[in-house]
Amino acid sequence: MLKFDYTPTSMDENDAGHVDNVLIYGWFDARRQDLFRSLRMLPVTQGFFSIVQATINYQAEVFAGAGISIETGVKKIGGSSFVIWQTLCQKGVVCATLESVAVNMSAETRKSEALDDPVRNKLTDLQVA
Repeated sequence: MLKFDYTPTSMDENDAGHVDNVLIYGWFDARRQDLFRSLRMLPVTQGFFSIVQATINYQAEVFAGAGISIETGVKKIGGSSFVIWQTLCQKGVVCATLESVAVNMSAETRKSEALDDPVRNKLTDLQVA
């Protein structure tokens, strides 16, 4: 599991007085990109990962001034794809979750291709229950 901590500021808040939902999705995306970068550093990885589905659930408001924690892990590993599971918590409360499906794509053919063993092993290390 990858973990990221941040403290939102008043600049992150919208007119309603809480952190804007679009910004929360952006934080999730940035952490997902961290995962992709770590996979691209493996010697056999070529091509790219494409998000083909993303489902976000907002469960509680997020406010400036109190730290947040974003955890990123892998929920399921398939032949050419995997499911990423992310949670955002503030003060011990789950405020948002995001489940996304990433597909391993060939840069040359622009079609899905099987996950390499080193990638699969790294994903397995990040698997959550």
